[in-house]
Amino acid sequence: MDFRFTDEQKAFKEQVLKFSQKELAPLAEEADWRGEFCWDAWKKMGAFGLLGLTYPEEYGGSGADVVTACLAGEAVAQGGAEGGLCLSWGAHTYLCGDTILTHGTEEQKKNMFPKLLPENGWVQWVLPNRALAPTRLRFAPRPQEKEIPIFSMGQRCLLPMGRSPTFW
Repeated sequence: MDFRFTDEQKAFKEQVLKFSQKELAPLAEEADWRGEFCWDAWKKMGAFGLLGLTYPEEYGGSGADVVTACLAGEAVAQGGAEGGLCLSWGAHTYLCGDTILTHGTEEQKKNMFPKLLPENGWVQWVLPNRALAPTRLRFAPRPQEKEIPIFSMGQRCLLPMGRSPTFW
């Protein structure tokens, strides 16, 4: 078995590194100082093709393998992107997308994957039972939000956190 990266994977990592250095790193310091998530950087990652990278093509993703996605994540961080952005991308890609792919029904996959793509928003992975959570999490909706739909997958659920909290 050959564990070396392919030439295509190496080239892709280099492209992502250059993108991160040019487009994401300049936004990182301001986001850090303000203590806010940088939506502009998130949108740039989507436009570059990093959101939905491992999602199957049949659901609107790029169909990249996990090793290629890991190289992309490494390049984003190495290029100077803000840490919260890197963590959010990882959660979006692996925790959310992979969970739907592995445990979702065909109907759930067809419904949910397109909503995870850059033009539609993103979701947050939560554990509703404190006993299951590694830390205690609190969630309070903003006053203007009347209803926040929750999509349950057994003991875990997904909360929409995109532009529209009611797209589910």
